[in-house]
Order: sequence, then structure tokens, then C-alpha cells
Amino acid sequence: MKLLTKYLEKMERRINLLYVTQYLEIGGLETLIVELCKNVNRSKFNVQVLCLNGFDQAYKNELSKQGIPVTLIKKSHRLDFLFLYRIVSFLKREKIELLHAHGGCFLYSAICGKIGRVKKFIYTAHGLPVDNSLQARLEDYTSALMTDKIIAVSQQIKEDLRRRLPISTEKLDIIINGINTAVFKPNGNHKEIGESKRQLNIPWGKKIIGSVGRLEKIKNYRMLIQSFAELIENQGEIAHLAFVGDGSERDNLENYSRELGISDRISFLGMQYHIEKILPILDIFALSSLSEGTSISLLEAQSCGIPVVVTDVGGNGNIVKHGYNGLLCKVNDYKDMAEKLTAVLKDENLRNEMKNHARSVVLERFDLSSMVRAYETLYENLILN
Repeated sequence: MKLLTKYLEKMERRINLLYVTQYLEIGGLETLIVELCKNVNRSKFNVQVLCLNGFDQAYKNELSKQGIPVTLIKKSHRLDFLFLYRIVSFLKREKIELLHAHGGCFLYSAICGKIGRVKKFIYTAHGLPVDNSLQARLEDYTSALMTDKIIAVSQQIKEDLRRRLPISTEKLDIIINGINTAVFKPNGNHKEIGESKRQLNIPWGKKIIGSVGRLEKIKNYRMLIQSFAELIENQGEIAHLAFVGDGSERDNLENYSRELGISDRISFLGMQYHIEKILPILDIFALSSLSEGTSISLLEAQSCGIPVVVTDVGGNGNIVKHGYNGLLCKVNDYKDMAEKLTAVLKDENLRNEMKNHARSVVLERFDLSSMVRAYETLYENLILN
């Protein structure tokens, strides 16, 4: 009877859950965290977000309206030895029971969770590692020892984790990313699409190729620009390229487009909100990444009924069936991507077929509610069992 009473008490109280991320701003990983915060069962979980590098005020305001606090704890300088102490103090003060880290903060989160005596620690790996040095591997190995569950967002990432962390195989699981298909949907209103183009200064009379994501080396956008230059050379002025997002590579990419003499054919739109209003202006969504998990931006584009041309990395091949809802191209092969982009641009029937299939794939396999339920089940099993 006492055991039953204790179990019921556990079921009735809310679990203090903290999401940890480097940033909270535009990006697939960050969008996933925001959607988890907004959709996880609030009668079961007290939710907070901790950022270790920075946040976009608009994203913080959005979560604050939902009653979800966003806290920033970052290094004041490179040798800030009190950085971890401040995080541990925060964990203890907020009585965090379940710590869920994302992206590039595996080691810090694992150490602080262990010192702060957090009951359970989960890490979600959203992509393959960029750094495969011995130090990086040792850090992941050490972090994994302090982790209760490691989640991969694609089968390829899980297999990579299995090879890199053989002692943690039993901790590995897969939860595929999902998106809000009620927000990201096709828009057949030509007036609204025209207004979006006008606001973004996107030219009329061109086929628009676009990508959404951080302007970082892992996205390999230099190759996409090179592919676009090849396309222009072979096909003439039929298309315009648009990048949505910002990052450390922006200046280099803008300079590269000028070197190729095509800067007037490319728009760098920077940070943008309401991506669901921007995606429908695209004729093709392109992704040139060297590594991906289950790309949120790709899913959002597909949910809006946009044909895609993407590199065959990570979970992209699990989303895109070649020739059905998009085309897959070789990694870091600008000529292959240029050929695939050209094929979709020139064939209106192919584009229409891919549009029709794109959203149905997302509705069937990548709905947000399925992902949220999977995480909720994981959280409860870890805490209550």
C-alpha cells in the first residue's frame, strides 16, 4: 500500500525539466526546443530553458508568454573557472530533476548534472560530429559515462554513436524530429506570396531557390553558391538564390558570391521570423550540408509543399525519396547539385509531383505530436521507474 501511495504521489507531482542549449535563436535545433517547451504536458512538467551562449529576445519573449523561463549563463571570458559553478548553483536552486541537453553542450551539461545531483540526464545528438579529434572523442566518451539516455535523431547518427561510444550502446535510442504541420503548410494565396517577396526584396519573374539555416561551415553553403553559379552559366538568368539565416560564414559567402560575379543574383536575408511565410515563396528548397540529423528546416519546407534538392547525408535520405518528393545529390559535389537543381527547375511536371508528395510524407511520418509523446514517455520512464 505504501508503495502504491508513493507511486501515486510521484504521478501527481510535476517533474522539474530543464532544456540546455548553446543558443536559442533561428535554427532547426532551437525550433525543436521551443516546440518541445510549448507542447510538452505542462500538468506533468515544470519546464525551463538554459542557454550557455546567447538567445534571441523574440524567442525568449515567446516562451515567457507561455510561462517558460529562459536563463542565460555564459562564460565571462575564456578562463572563467566559475562558469560551471554558476550552472550547478542554478540546477540546485531550481531543484532540477531532469536535464535534457541538445547540440554542442554535452560535456558541460553532463558534468554539471552530475555535480548538481540531477536525477537523470538526457542528451540529444542532432548531427554527426564536426570534430573527430582524440580530445573530442574523449570528451564524448566521458560525457556518455555520466548520461542516462542518448537520443539520436536519425539512424545514421545512432550508428555513428554506436561506433564512437561502444560502452554506451544500451543507452542509445532514436526519436525522429517532428514539426508543427498546422503552422507549416502550403500557401496558394499569390497575393500573400507576392507581398512576402516585396518585403524581402526578392525579384519577380525568377525561380527562387532558397535555404534556411545558420551560415556555418557544416552547411557547406559555399558549395551551394558554386552550384548556383554553374546553373546560371548553363541555363541563363532563370533563377535567384536566397539564404535565410545568419552566422560566422556570412561575410565569406557574400565575398565569394562577389568573386563569382553573381552577388546580384543572391539575397542574404539574415535572421527572419515567421519562416512559415517565407518558405512558400520558394520554388526549390536546397540543402548542401556536410552533415545533418533529421533536418527541421527540410521538414518545414516539405510540409509547405516545396520540392527539395539536398545532399544525401544523415537523415536526409530518410525524409527524401529520390524522384518522389525531392532529389538527393552527392556530398560536396557542386556539379551534381547544379544538375539536380536544373532538372527540377526545367521540369514543371516534376515540380508539381514533388509538391503533391512532399507534405503527405511529413504528415505521415514527421508530425510534432508523435515526437513530443515519445519524449514525454522517455522522461516519465526515467524518473518514475
